[in-house]
Amino acid sequence: MGKKVLIIKNKTSEGPGLLEEVLKEKGIKYSVTDLVYFFL
Repeated sequence: MGKKVLIIKNKTSEGPGLLEEVLKEKGIKYSVTDLVYFFL
C-alpha cells in the first residue's frame, strides 16, 4: 500500500495550487480538507 498526502487548507476558497500539480505529475495520491473541520 502506497502512502497518501493530506493537504490541509487554511482558506476554503483556495486550492492546493502548485503542490497539486506536482503530486499529480509524480502519481502521488492525496486528499484535501479544510482546517475548519479539525475544530468541529
